[in-house]
Amino acid sequence: MREIAETIGISKERVGYILHQELDMKKLCARWVLRLSTAVQKCTRIKISEQCLEHFNKNKTDFVLLSIYYYG
Repeated sequence: MREIAETIGISKERVGYILHQELDMKKLCARWVLRLSTAVQKCTRIKISEQCLEHFNKNKTDFVLLSIYYYG
């Protein structure tokens, strides 16, 4: 949440409010997700994460806003 807050210039508390109250998103622990995944799912998740990181590093503000729109 800190990176989102810094990127778009709002407080962490406001980001938390938007994610939890406005978008009805819940905090998920990646550790639990990975434990339930198959080897193929883990590889796919790694590839997608690497692509997301690459897009994020190219244009942080647009990436965050598009992510909120897409997952919201």
